[in-house]
Amino acid sequence: MQLYDKLLGLPLFQGLSSGDLQDIVTKVKFGFYKYNRGAVLADEGSPCGGLIFVLDGEVEMKSTSADYSFSFTEYPKAPFVIEPERIFGLHQHYARRYVALSQCHCLYVQKDDVMLLTTDFMVFRLNLLNIISTNSQRLSRMLWRHVAEGTEERVINFIRTHCAIPSGKKVIHIKMQKLADEINDSRLDVSVCLNRLDD
Repeated sequence: MQLYDKLLGLPLFQGLSSGDLQDIVTKVKFGFYKYNRGAVLADEGSPCGGLIFVLDGEVEMKSTSADYSFSFTEYPKAPFVIEPERIFGLHQHYARRYVALSQCHCLYVQKDDVMLLTTDFMVFRLNLLNIISTNSQRLSRMLWRHVAEGTEERVINFIRTHCAIPSGKKVIHIKMQKLADEINDSRLDVSVCLNRLDD
């Protein structure tokens, strides 16, 4: 019964009946893994061969720019699934690095079993489509936001567009001049703006 409770708490399994869950447990091979602090759960650029569900623990999620000149670190709350949109499509590799900040327990479902779940279980299929569609719509909306005016609005817009999670703690590593270049502003204006925002 504990496995059923765990599955029902995960984004892609919510809404499934107890009969469906019993059927899934007999058909699907679940991998359960324990990661200690500092272990990499998934790495940027590595192949996505299945779905990784983080069941508990604290995780650091780091995104790095193409030229490695700046990075964004976020802290997703468990339970969550790591980049489900990367299992299909043109680029089937993770876009971010996930590191355990405490002991974490994860559930892994191989791609073949994900295909079986999407084929045989309508609720799972709809949950996966909803997650992928929501991410796609969020990204397409960003392209049509009004053009930011003023240094403060451009800094806020830069942060907003580079975050995968809309809320929570963010750690940004970027040089002041690089941030100024990214938002097409002067280093002095950026410095004044950051001090004002800090206040």
